[in-house]
Amino acid sequence: KLIIRVNDIGLSGFKASEILRSEYKVEVEFADLRQIICSLTIADTEYTIDLLIDALHHLSKHHRQTDHTDFMRIKLPDGLPRSVINVRDAYFTTKTRRVSLDEGVGHVLVESIIPYPPGVPLLVPGEIMEQHHLDFLRYFLDKGGYLVGMADPNFRTVSIVDT
Repeated sequence: KLIIRVNDIGLSGFKASEILRSEYKVEVEFADLRQIICSLTIADTEYTIDLLIDALHHLSKHHRQTDHTDFMRIKLPDGLPRSVINVRDAYFTTKTRRVSLDEGVGHVLVESIIPYPPGVPLLVPGEIMEQHHLDFLRYFLDKGGYLVGMADPNFRTVSIVDT
């Protein structure tokens, strides 16, 4: 496995993966905010390895972004989210309403919000979504990330406990 950090050239791993697939017909195994992972197998030859190397050189040369400050702007939320209701009670409550992500700030969630990759929950039912969670989610989605656990496939709304 080759772990290649691409945020040093101003790209997210998601964007680099998209470019490699569409322009160079290279499929990566995994991508996240900062890197891609490429796998070499016994089926690879010197020719296929050279194709990967050439694609990475072209990626660096032709898709380099000059402003890298975007990757410094956001960080993962500190500490654990505030949990005010146990997961089971929040998940099975009948007192819910669907609101925009912005309106969800300060409210107790009924559903999980799981950035993928890596697939580790950012928030689970019973926890309060705070502004720094929303900031991270917007950044993550803007860079090409995907969320699981949410009922809204467009990631625009979230279910909260209706108090």
